[in-house]
Amino acid sequence: FSTHGSLRGGQLAVTAMEQAVSLALNSKVLGTFSCRGKVQQKVIDDMVSQAENRAWAQEAMGADPHPDKADLEDAREFAKKIMATSSSS
Repeated sequence: FSTHGSLRGGQLAVTAMEQAVSLALNSKVLGTFSCRGKVQQKVIDDMVSQAENRAWAQEAMGADPHPDKADLEDAREFAKKIMATSSSS
């Protein structure tokens, strides 16, 4: 489960989740969920001045209203699915 400033389903978010899952070497990952989340303005300000991070910082500026109601509903559905999966294992 993760919140982030990147676009949901975007390359940055997908790559970050893949990397996180790869770190769970001795664990059984039942699923993943991510949605946009507000990024602290100081982080955006610091990143926007760095050429290699500018695109992400600009993307993160639009994450301010997240997680929103739709994100929270998606998270609830994800949690229900994971609970059902884990109880049937």
